[in-house]
Amino acid sequence: EGGDFSDGRGFYVTSDYFFGHKWPQEMMKRPNTAVIVFKLKNDKFSSKAGKAFSVDSKEWQNAIGFFRNKKDSNCCGIKKGKELIRCPYIFGPISKDGKDMKNQNWSPRARTPKVFELCLKDDLLADDFYNHGHNIHKTFF
Repeated sequence: EGGDFSDGRGFYVTSDYFFGHKWPQEMMKRPNTAVIVFKLKNDKFSSKAGKAFSVDSKEWQNAIGFFRNKKDSNCCGIKKGKELIRCPYIFGPISKDGKDMKNQNWSPRARTPKVFELCLKDDLLADDFYNHGHNIHKTFF
C-alpha cells in the first residue's frame, strides 16, 4: 500500500524524534523499535530535482492522493503524476488520515502540530544519505 509520497518504495525519515519513536509502536504495532538519528556532513539534496512542500497545500493534497490511491493520475493529472514518480525525494507534512482514504470524500489533512517527513525514493540518494553508516549519529532503543 502506498505511503504519503511513494507507492510503497521509499525510505522515510522525520525530523521529529518523538513521532519517529511512537510511529512503529502505535501505528505499526511493533513493540521493539529503534530510532536512528542521522547527521549529514553535507547537503545531499541541492543537486537533485526533488519536491518540497512547506505547507499542506492543494498540491500537497494531490501528491498524497496520487500515491495513496496507487498512483491514480485522476488525483493530480498525468503530467504531474509522472513528475512525482520521477522525484528522487519528496519532503512535506505528514498526513494524519491515510486510513480514511477509502471514504468517498476523503481529502488528506496534515497532522497538528505539523510533523514533516522526507521520503527518499532514489536508491542511490538513499545510499548517499546512509553513507555506509557513517551518517548515523545515535541510535536509541
